[in-house]
Amino acid sequence: MSVSTAPAEQRRAHYRLLTQEVEALSCQIALPDEVQEIDLIDLSEGGIGILGYIPGLLLRPGVRYHGVRIELPQAGVLLANIEIRAVQDVQLRNGIRTVRSGAQFLALTVPAQQLIQRYILQAERKRLARLHPAD
Repeated sequence: MSVSTAPAEQRRAHYRLLTQEVEALSCQIALPDEVQEIDLIDLSEGGIGILGYIPGLLLRPGVRYHGVRIELPQAGVLLANIEIRAVQDVQLRNGIRTVRSGAQFLALTVPAQQLIQRYILQAERKRLARLHPAD
């Protein structure tokens, strides 16, 4: 399956923090009978990249999830509504096949946008400090 409904320029409208370069992030999505946790591969003010497949979690363009919870270490907790915009089968370096989905935040509040900005700046500072330690 390879579906994408967002134009390329929309997907690049915001700076994306690749989570494998900083701290691992996940989000919690409430389903009717349980809360599922799923790994994130990137984060931006525009949305998130989700990696993985969880039975019962419908990852198709147009599907919306409300009250998604993302804990941003040393910044706070982001609660947001998302809409799945793109879904693609991928093969990881270790040969495992999985699903990569892109989700757009819906009507983020200004404080939520600021929380994301603050977290991304902190994470980038840490990443750069690791790459270029003070002499």
